[in-house]
Amino acid sequence: MIVSRRGAGSKSIPLKAIRGVEFKKGGLKIGYIRFDTGASLGQQGVLTNKTQLLLRDPNTVAFQWRRNADFEQLAEKVNAAIYA
Repeated sequence: MIVSRRGAGSKSIPLKAIRGVEFKKGGLKIGYIRFDTGASLGQQGVLTNKTQLLLRDPNTVAFQWRRNADFEQLAEKVNAAIYA
């Protein structure tokens, strides 16, 4: 799987390294999909807000509500592949 983020480049994550998928639909706030590889988000400086931490996580892609269906479908497919 390749995670591409605007301004942050791309990162490859082997499917077997993904332990789970965290998906949150966008609405008034941004949505996101995060691929859990077991690496901790941890505390990064003064960032204490989960959204701020996720936006800095290289395994997370943020999106606006218009893309909810696309990312929900991706989450379902990745979950199906890792739990097959």
